[in-house]
Amino acid sequence: MECKTLSDICLRICSGGTPKRSCREYYDGGTIPWLNTAEVNFNRIRSTASHITEQGLDNSSTRWVPKDTVIVAMYGATAGRVAIAGIPLTTNQACCNLVIDCALADPKYVYYWLKNRHCEIAGLANGGAQQNLSVRVLKEVEIVLPALSVQHAVADYLAVLDEKIELNSRINDHLLEMALSEYKELSRQSSSKRTLQDCTSLLCRGGAPKYCEKGKFHALNQRCIRNHKIDDANARRIENPRSREKLLRYGDILICSTGTGTLGRSAQVLCHDERVTVDSHVTIVRPAYEALVEYLGCWALSSEDQFESMAKGSTGQTELPRTELAELEIGFPDAASLNDFSGKTKPLFEAIQSNVRENQSLECLRDALLPKLMSGEIDVSRIGLRQLNGHLSES
Repeated sequence: MECKTLSDICLRICSGGTPKRSCREYYDGGTIPWLNTAEVNFNRIRSTASHITEQGLDNSSTRWVPKDTVIVAMYGATAGRVAIAGIPLTTNQACCNLVIDCALADPKYVYYWLKNRHCEIAGLANGGAQQNLSVRVLKEVEIVLPALSVQHAVADYLAVLDEKIELNSRINDHLLEMALSEYKELSRQSSSKRTLQDCTSLLCRGGAPKYCEKGKFHALNQRCIRNHKIDDANARRIENPRSREKLLRYGDILICSTGTGTLGRSAQVLCHDERVTVDSHVTIVRPAYEALVEYLGCWALSSEDQFESMAKGSTGQTELPRTELAELEIGFPDAASLNDFSGKTKPLFEAIQSNVRENQSLECLRDALLPKLMSGEIDVSRIGLRQLNGHLSES
């Protein structure tokens, strides 16, 4: 094992940049992937939410970085989070991009090493109200490297787990698209109208919980909801929920109800922990009865733009009014059509639930192995990667 700094093992270390927002020609019709730090979340980046044009690239400080670049978020709440580029891309200025010299280090190993040291890296941030990292600080971060062959073996072992998790996630995206397609077809035939209030047994914001580092419960916030998914990485621990009724149940719909950029995002609870609730920035929509779970879920996921357009308040302080949400009219099918829809989509939702549960198990296994592999406590020469592949293919 030898100790190096990140600058020792990189061909290039740089941050990105943001083309001028007021110049639409820098964005409209763009095909160049442009990464925001909100997308850096211990993952392999295969696509980006935003794109820029060649003109935007030429007139900003952002530059292309190659596939397998290790990306560290530097600013605010995401500081210290890490990702690895699965495609060539560009980034904003809040990303520190580490282009690894593959003759010295395996990029995937560096990614997993930084992930394992996340809390330590995040602790290097400094500043005022917003704690930030800097390229200068990250260059001096030390990394302990075993022989290159060992790095490859460790990285490959962990990557098998991550690839299975990614595959399950892609399958779930496809299953959800199938369910939404069924919903769109049914919604064209819906003749009657009902208010959302009439379709729910609970429609309310979460509370203002008292946070506690060792609390047994978790409170989700608006940052936990993105791309129709619930990610509890940003959830905070609480000692006790103020209302047991607001502990999440299967089928609950969560709608982000405050803030510019997050308001309107929605997701449905399909695999739940009985110790999870939400804070006051999120609305819980609980279907009134079982047959409505799939229908209301698809309705909410198809209505994010409508929720966002309902926002009231000044810039940065926008909110989704509960009264207007409760009175929102929904196209409603007859009982036979609703039951037929539920029969078609319930197996899709159950398959999604099964994949989410498997991913949770795989993530627990990966996170338990990660520090032991990084420290050398587990000897990779004794690990059967083929055996692991066989186990995953059977699951």
